[in-house]
Amino acid sequence: MKEFIQDFRMVCKSCGKDIDCSRRYVISQLVHPFEVEGVMDGWYFEATCPSCGTVHEFDIPVSYCDEKNGYMVFSCADCDRLYKAFLRDYTDNQNVNERFMFTYPDLVAFRLVKNKEQLVEKMKINYADLDDRVIEAIKWEISQITNDLFEGPITLWFETYNDDEILLETRIPYESDLEIRGATCHIPMDFYDGLKACMDREIDAPLRYEIDQDFAQWFFDQVKPDEKLRLQKLGKHAFDAARMNR
Repeated sequence: MKEFIQDFRMVCKSCGKDIDCSRRYVISQLVHPFEVEGVMDGWYFEATCPSCGTVHEFDIPVSYCDEKNGYMVFSCADCDRLYKAFLRDYTDNQNVNERFMFTYPDLVAFRLVKNKEQLVEKMKINYADLDDRVIEAIKWEISQITNDLFEGPITLWFETYNDDEILLETRIPYESDLEIRGATCHIPMDFYDGLKACMDREIDAPLRYEIDQDFAQWFFDQVKPDEKLRLQKLGKHAFDAARMNR
């Protein structure tokens, strides 16, 4: 696999000295397990000043490729210009698929994310061998309930799962752009299985590259009214059965 390495320089905010960094901006699940672990644990986006020891966080575009499962995530790292350029050039999903299927012939799914948090979440979902389209649908449906209960927008993030439940982290807005971590929501796997079956049955073209809350809302808009009502009841039952632990 070709090595994609980016060298860059940061200035320490504590002492003003330069910090020279080098990171791969394309990492492979098979070839770079150490870097994959670093991205998921967070230290891949940290740099320590050699002069004073201050640890700084940063965000760079990092693409993740899982060759075994044919899954790739492209991160724009909070770069609106790059993100908008990608959307402008690849507004047609078929165009995106043809381009990346040609470059990566074993590619099954391609995803586009805006920042490192979304990248890490996609990697966790892929590592758990779950469908990120279904996870986004679960988050959207559960958020409709929590927003009514807490009278405000609460974001949900995938943490992990076991054989019986999916764990979602809740985040509550706090001042400006800050969020504080709330309870962990334990969602029964029955809800995932029900949504997965519906999605496989209802969606004719599953190859989309933006799989987020807008996609989830689009999915529920496509579902027939009686099926949507059934899913809403299933979601309410899942939330009632969920355990909220801190």
